[in-house]
Amino acid sequence: MTVISGAEMSALFDGYQRTAWRFETQPVYTMPDEQASIARFLTGEPKPSDHNEDWHETVRSYVALERKSVVFVLFGNH
Repeated sequence: MTVISGAEMSALFDGYQRTAWRFETQPVYTMPDEQASIARFLTGEPKPSDHNEDWHETVRSYVALERKSVVFVLFGNH
């Protein structure tokens, strides 16, 4: 298994030309910067209006360049 940093992941996504695919699965989701968001999700709270706005802007830029990306993140017992 290869673990890469967030910056390395961003560079991979920023550099692709046509299609990017990422599948992530883990028994527990432990990203420190995302714990508050996960806690809100698990209690059924609504997302803030600016939730993941940076990522949404990134995806919009990919769409404008006709690049496609798919990301799957699964955690918990499946």
